[in-house]
Amino acid sequence: MGFFAANKVTVNLAGELGKSIAEIGEITQAESSAAVVRRAIVIYHTLVKQKMAGNDVVIKVKEGDAVKEVPIFM
Repeated sequence: MGFFAANKVTVNLAGELGKSIAEIGEITQAESSAAVVRRAIVIYHTLVKQKMAGNDVVIKVKEGDAVKEVPIFM
């Protein structure tokens, strides 16, 4: 079945990572830490697919009246 065949993964969410996930959960009103992680994986998957399709993946940062495009990754 291969490395990625498993449906369940256990991850230690301690320290700064745990704090970040808790903060995101509060801001987004997620029902659990697992929900935050699932959403993050869906978003990351979408970004990777867009990059692989040849599209630029950017964040638009407002600087006064101007908008600057900052590449996210790759």
